[in-house]
Amino acid sequence: MVVDRLPSATGLKNRVLSSLSAKIYHQPVKTKQKIKLHQQQLATCERCPDMVPPSVVGGPVVSKVLLVGQAPGVKEPQLQRPFAWTAGKTLFKWFSTIGLEEEAFRQNVYMSAVCRVFLEKIRKAVIEYRRKKKFSVVLSGSMPK
Repeated sequence: MVVDRLPSATGLKNRVLSSLSAKIYHQPVKTKQKIKLHQQQLATCERCPDMVPPSVVGGPVVSKVLLVGQAPGVKEPQLQRPFAWTAGKTLFKWFSTIGLEEEAFRQNVYMSAVCRVFLEKIRKAVIEYRRKKKFSVVLSGSMPK
């Protein structure tokens, strides 16, 4: 049976941890610095006038694994980390069943979220955020070309 060929929870945990830890302790400094620079540039990017700031990224982890969230909620920017609320609680609950704890995962996997562009749904929040930050606001209602 196919089910018989699936790894046990312990075996799966060991495989995940060993594949994640392959480069963990020897992270190239230049690569980590490039990730930090990219994150700083992303935080100040204004190319899309409909993007809801700030961008949601995890720590600058050099990893073979990249976990990208589909739609960060309201809590993620406040807590300044991806998968910080409902989806994260579910995700890390699943991981805990194989013994993989949240902090270990966050330290070993680069985590991010797509930039938030909700044209109509969050328009007022964008305007208010930019007003507070003293940005000039031009909201076109369409994606920039």
